Amino acid sequence: MIEEGEFSAVFPIYLAAADVSGDNRSTLIGALVILQGGG
Repeated sequence: MIEEGEFSAVFPIYLAAADVSGDNRSTLIGALVILQGGG
């Protein structure tokens, strides 16, 4: 899957994007899909 350090580095970026878009759920789901997809 994804290494914990890499996830910790990227996750805040997705949280910020979710906060800006106002659509936390779909943004976080999209982030998880991208990360699990080897992104």
